[in-house]
Amino acid sequence: MTVGNIVTATIGLYRSRFKDYILLAFQSLLWIVIPIFLFGVVFAILFGGVAAAGTGPGSALGLMVLLGIVFLVLLIYCLARSVAYSAAISRLTFGELLQIPETPKEAHRFTRRRMWKFIWAGFLFAVILIGAYIGLLIGLVVFAAIGGGLAAALGGGAPGSGSAALISALISMIAVLLFLWVFTWLIARLFIYDTILAIEEQVAAAETLGLSWKLTNKNAFRVSMVILLAVLVSLPLLLIAQGLSIWAQLQATSSPGAIGALIVLMSFVISLFASLITVPLWQVVKSVIYYDLKSRQEGIDLKFSAS
Repeated sequence: MTVGNIVTATIGLYRSRFKDYILLAFQSLLWIVIPIFLFGVVFAILFGGVAAAGTGPGSALGLMVLLGIVFLVLLIYCLARSVAYSAAISRLTFGELLQIPETPKEAHRFTRRRMWKFIWAGFLFAVILIGAYIGLLIGLVVFAAIGGGLAAALGGGAPGSGSAALISALISMIAVLLFLWVFTWLIARLFIYDTILAIEEQVAAAETLGLSWKLTNKNAFRVSMVILLAVLVSLPLLLIAQGLSIWAQLQATSSPGAIGALIVLMSFVISLFASLITVPLWQVVKSVIYYDLKSRQEGIDLKFSAS
C-alpha cells in the first residue's frame, strides 16, 4: 500500500468499528485518570490533616515519601491496565484486516495477559529514545559550535559580520533539520513495537523492538510520512482542545474558588475528549502499518488466532 492508501485504510477502519474503539480508548484513559484523581484526593485529605494537627516538617516529609511510593506503584499498575486496553484496539484492527474479527472483550483478554510485557517494552523504548535524544542534542551543540567557528573564519574572523551571521544561521538550520530527521527516523523504525506485542503469539517484550526495526528496514521514510499525515489529521482537534484548555485555565485564575475549580475540571474534560478521539486513530495507524510491512516483507502469517 502507498502512504495515501494506508491513511485511507486507517480512516475506513476507524469509522467501521468506531464504537468499539472509543469504548476501549475510554477504558484505557480511565485507568490513567483513576490514580491521578485518587492521589489528588488522598494528598488533600492527608496534608490537610497534617496542617490541622500542626505536626513538624519531618512528619510531613515522611508522609510525602510514603505517599509518593504508593502512588508510583499504583500508577505503574494502572498504566499497564491502560496500555492493555489501547493495544486491544490494534489487535481488533489487525483481525479486521485479516478478516478474522474478534470482539473487544476477546482482544482485551489477549492483551491483558501481556500488560507487564507492554510496560517493559515501553520502558526500553523510552530509554532508547531518551538516550538518542541526549546523544543527538550533544551532537547538535558540537555541530553548532564548529559551525560558528567556521562561519567566523569564512566571515573574515569577524563573528558579528553579516556574512558570518548568515552562514551561522544556515549551519544552525541544517543542524536542527538533521536532528529532527534522525530522531523521526528512529521513531519510525521502532514505531510498531507495541502492535507486534499485541498481535504475535510467541514474542518477548525486548524482541518486539528488534522485530519493529527489522520490518521497517528500507521503509522508514514511508512510515515517517504516515506518521506525519496522522499528525496532520489529528492536529486540528488537538489544537482546538489545547486552546480551549488554556482559555479555561486563564478564566479559572480570575474566578472564585468553586467556579475556578469547575472551569479547571472542564479543561480536563476537553483534553480527555481529544485523547479519546486520537488514541484509537494512532492504534489503528500502527496496525495498518504492521499489516502492510508484514505482507510486503514476510507474507501475512495466517496463523493469527482469535483469543
